Amino acid sequence: MKDIAIIGAGGFGRETAWLIQQLGGWNLIGFFDDNTNANTGFADIKILGDIDAVKKLATTTALVIAISNPGIRQQIAEKIGDGFYFPSLIHPSSSVGHPSNHIGNGVIVTAGVILTTHIYLGDFTIVNLATSIGHDCRLSKFTSIMPQCSISGNVTLGERCFVGAGARVLQSISLGSDCVVGAGAVVTKSFGDTAKLVGVPATEVS
Repeated sequence: MKDIAIIGAGGFGRETAWLIQQLGGWNLIGFFDDNTNANTGFADIKILGDIDAVKKLATTTALVIAISNPGIRQQIAEKIGDGFYFPSLIHPSSSVGHPSNHIGNGVIVTAGVILTTHIYLGDFTIVNLATSIGHDCRLSKFTSIMPQCSISGNVTLGERCFVGAGARVLQSISLGSDCVVGAGAVVTKSFGDTAKLVGVPATEVS
């Protein structure tokens, strides 16, 4: 089995540890987190050091960045740099395997996700529990989709977008980079970069 380590020992890090256990075939050696005293919730999986300590690992070790904040996830990926392998982890209960779909490096897809066809998931994208993504969607790198979202067909999300739990993005909408969609919002029109959207229908707030 190939060694793998998780960067981030918070709630999503623990969920990712469970995902790795469900997948099998990996030897999870531990977590890296700047809070080295964090409780991992697993008696047999320890924190191995802070994030800087990752660079001491053998480059044959696979890494997964299990942090929901898109900007922080990008900072860590760039800090670690090239040389490490970032596999994509897809829960076996998810349906993502159509050959027209593109899954980038370092992507995490948790349980119950449905992708249809001709979907692009950029590097280090997170798609969380029971989310559905329709045809021809493009999720740019470092985007985070929280649980039970619905992304309709032909939607484009720019880099580092964050879509809160239970939100809906309707068909053919485009959001620029660094947009935040609040939990439960329904996005009915396109917005540019850095939009913060809440409500039904979603409106921009400062």
